[in-house]
Amino acid sequence: MRLTASRTANRRIPLKRLLNRIEGTVVLDALIGKDGVIQTLSANSGPPLLTESALQAVKHWAYRLLRVNGIAVEVQTQIEVTYDSS
Repeated sequence: MRLTASRTANRRIPLKRLLNRIEGTVVLDALIGKDGVIQTLSANSGPPLLTESALQAVKHWAYRLLRVNGIAVEVQTQIEVTYDSS
């Protein structure tokens, strides 16, 4: 099952990350509500200097409704936010 974000926000790059060229992937645990809006969001893993930036960006995302047998359902998922210097 693949969720598709229908609205995303740009992530702000932390100044320390820019200065130190920190790269990595932040993994977030999320509960997507029946309306496609993130209900709960927490950091699972990733570089500490990037975690807050990822949380702030993703909390504004919205997803297309996921339907099972025509009924909108909540979905527990993980979201990966990757920072690279390329």
